[in-house]
Amino acid sequence: MNSPDFLRSTRNWLRFETGFLADAFLQNKKSEKMKTKTKLLAIGIFLSGLLNALGQPVITTQPQSQTNVVGTDATFTIEATGTRPLNYQWQFNTFDLGGGTNATLVLTNVHLANGGGYSVVVTNIEGSVTSAVATLTVLVPPIITRQPTNQSVSLGATAIFSVIAGGTSPLAYQWQFNGEDLANATNRTLGVTNVQLSHAGNYVAIIFNNAGTATSKPAVLEVDPTFTKITSGRVVNDLGGRLSCAWADYDDDGYLDLFVTSLDNQTNFLYHNGRDGSFTRVTQGAIVNTRRDYRGIAWGDYDNDGHLDLFVTSTDGHGFPPWNYLYRNNGDGTFTSMPTNVVGNLVGPNGGAEGCIWADYDRDGFLDLFVARYGNDQLYHNNRDGSFTRITNSPVVKDGKDEYQGAWCDYDNDGWPDLFMSAIDAGGNFLYHNNGDGNFTRVTSGAIATDKPADRPAPAWGDYNNDGFSDLFVGGGDNGPNFLYRNEGNGNFTQITAGDLITRTGRSPQWGDYDNDGYVDLFLCRYGL
Repeated sequence: MNSPDFLRSTRNWLRFETGFLADAFLQNKKSEKMKTKTKLLAIGIFLSGLLNALGQPVITTQPQSQTNVVGTDATFTIEATGTRPLNYQWQFNTFDLGGGTNATLVLTNVHLANGGGYSVVVTNIEGSVTSAVATLTVLVPPIITRQPTNQSVSLGATAIFSVIAGGTSPLAYQWQFNGEDLANATNRTLGVTNVQLSHAGNYVAIIFNNAGTATSKPAVLEVDPTFTKITSGRVVNDLGGRLSCAWADYDDDGYLDLFVTSLDNQTNFLYHNGRDGSFTRVTQGAIVNTRRDYRGIAWGDYDNDGHLDLFVTSTDGHGFPPWNYLYRNNGDGTFTSMPTNVVGNLVGPNGGAEGCIWADYDRDGFLDLFVARYGNDQLYHNNRDGSFTRITNSPVVKDGKDEYQGAWCDYDNDGWPDLFMSAIDAGGNFLYHNNGDGNFTRVTSGAIATDKPADRPAPAWGDYNNDGFSDLFVGGGDNGPNFLYRNEGNGNFTQITAGDLITRTGRSPQWGDYDNDGYVDLFLCRYGL
């Protein structure tokens, strides 16, 4: 080595707790002294590392804050030196975490409740040290809680589309028309003014935030519809007692077909849309050839094969026991009545049922079913294999008795469908909040949970004041009165007690913006004027 300054030191020393002192004078004159320098350098590095490894804990790498999307895994890591062994205790918002005793903390399938501050206390025989706080921010992708609905308006009118979504704020919106972005259409509500024939088509809302995107179902705008009473054809001329009806495009040809239930031990009716304004009555299959005293109808694709299936309830009458039916759509225009040994006790002689309604209450991608009935109500969880399991330990099915109708709605906009049930003959209302873990909590305070409508009340959710939260109307039946509950947006409801809407009687309420002014209107059926 030619450099006389290389690793030269007049005095190098290392001190330990024992008081040991090592001095070495290095000269770059001979190769032997160069070897000595190299050895001493290696010893110095080793002893320096050893010295750092002794003593109180020292954090060399702090845990880092991070942002995760709900359902993903979060990992926090710390590195520290000091006398071994080192002990770790992770904390969440200053409280110890059970099992968090390693240098690495892994949180699996994070949810909103996991968001907060994480730190770790490192201890050994010499002392302890607490890390900096690392913040976990949990983001929820957009979740559409109310889809835009189809609109039918006349030429020159205004069509209003709206979408409601939950998720981490801020949410951004972009409306599309027939697959193309609409300029300046970046709000929750889209208004199409001075509607022309060229505006007819599909409207879709795309909602996005830092966690992801969600795309609404297409809402169809029809222009210049006219109504003419249809007087010919079997769909309006078949005789018999009818109770319920529901539209559905069961054969996926783009045209709505009609299913109608019958009372008094009659068969049901299925009318196929001929796509030319006419309907043909379907006469083959158990779906239209089984006699019962039928009640409720619910279309839904329970097996996710892309074809709408049908659930029908019945009650006892005319010597026939109550019986519920699930008809699986075969995809070729026919249906198969599913047996108990395939789908479970969802079907069979466990009827006495009134209303029924599908909803994916646990958000696993498969429709579950609620059945309101005489006696205890029924909630069926979709097992995702074509079968259902009856839920027996939920307050949804244990609290109520003799319920008439159920109505799902995410009333608090948390992305999980909640359930309202109305009882027969003044039995009382029930409102259940979806906890998001497959369980429900009964809401026990407020008029919405304690009122007792008089006779076969029917509920219908609708945001009548356009504040972004669904309100509830309950038709009081033939003996009234009706009930209207305004959603305050904080989990509470205020009962509206004045107005003709409340004092009149009515059945089968349906919300809809018939005049396209952006506010939903209400239709009621009733006896008399």
